[in-house]
Amino acid sequence: RHYIEDGKVQAHTPATHHWLQGFYAFVKELNPEMLTVGEIWDVSDVVSTYVDGELDLAFEFSLAKAILLSVNEGTATALASAMKEVQRLYPEDGYATFLTNHDQNRVMDELGGDPAKARLAATILLTLPGVPFVYYGEEIGMTGSKPDELIRTPMQWTSGPQAGFTAGTPWESVNEGYEEVNVDVQSAGPDSLLNHYRRLVALRNDHPALRSLAFQAAESTAHSVYAYLRHAEGEAILVVLNLGPEAASEVALTLRDSSLAAGRYAAVDLLSGVEAAPLNVESAGAVNGYLPLPELPARSALLLRLDPGEE
Repeated sequence: RHYIEDGKVQAHTPATHHWLQGFYAFVKELNPEMLTVGEIWDVSDVVSTYVDGELDLAFEFSLAKAILLSVNEGTATALASAMKEVQRLYPEDGYATFLTNHDQNRVMDELGGDPAKARLAATILLTLPGVPFVYYGEEIGMTGSKPDELIRTPMQWTSGPQAGFTAGTPWESVNEGYEEVNVDVQSAGPDSLLNHYRRLVALRNDHPALRSLAFQAAESTAHSVYAYLRHAEGEAILVVLNLGPEAASEVALTLRDSSLAAGRYAAVDLLSGVEAAPLNVESAGAVNGYLPLPELPARSALLLRLDPGEE
């Protein structure tokens, strides 16, 4: 946003937009498969103006902030509001989702060191539309807060000297606690944060619905529960999140309309294999008062694959 100044105006000048248009055209002439992503640290209304012929993707800072705020507060308010804006502003264009980056306190610090919150934030990141980016170390729960040097400490690979990052002397000392928080240790733990990220990435790769831009939020009878339908041709997944610190009972979900054909669907959680209640879809894809489970555990997520033809 600061490429070309105009007098005292430093950000978002017409000249900057014009330069990016030329740059984008040049890149695509070199190779149409090249991908450009821009860091425009601003509100969504401004960021979205850069993806129309100037960038393929732009980092969604407002959405990132909303994800962490909703996870911390245990309510869907911030996330639901941000997603409404994103859907309005990027109807056909892509955007880049993330949690924090190299200029911000690390996710684990922002979430008070709570592993359950970190797992939930990862689930949201990797089940929303957009192209997700993961800042190194988030996937194992590395810590670090300002100044910037402490956000950019060596990656923690092993429990060995210098966390396996180098045989020499790194530019910054490795974090305290790296002996337990590292890739080697977490790879061996099936329920670790790292393996949770790996499962989510694998599911996103395996299921076109999770990679599409299609998204429809459901109404919920609980402030702590946020649910949304992801779909692609021949596939639908209903994501149900309980953001709250306590279990939520008898939570009903409603869709006024959807892409789903009328009928009865089996619902199986892709993360755990648990079978939820069958989903009844009425005309125009309406879903009225769906209760996936009698109780949704605290800070939990369901990724319900919807299979038609359930009797």
